Amino acid sequence: MFRNLTTDDSARTYAMIYNAVGLRLAYSPDGIIWTPASEEALFNYHSDTHNHIVWNQQLGMWMLYMRPPIFAGGHEGPGIRHYRRRTAVSLSADLLNWTVPRTVL
Repeated sequence: MFRNLTTDDSARTYAMIYNAVGLRLAYSPDGIIWTPASEEALFNYHSDTHNHIVWNQQLGMWMLYMRPPIFAGGHEGPGIRHYRRRTAVSLSADLLNWTVPRTVL
């Protein structure tokens, strides 16, 4: 959960991302009662780690740090786990429309 710094809409004071058949966004006026932002997922994949959203004041954009969808899950065969761990970043001005994730680490 994080404070939505880019809205004056009191129903969207707080926001959160969560995994539920894809990576999704919800809004809340109080941090207790949540409403999904859309019926569509932000990204249609299952993330195997925590995802983090931060506001980049310099860019005037939200930054979502996530596992690149191509390596989500981290499994590459029997007995081989997580050898392709990566972190990607995606940018958004409105929390709903995101750029293609770019691997950064």
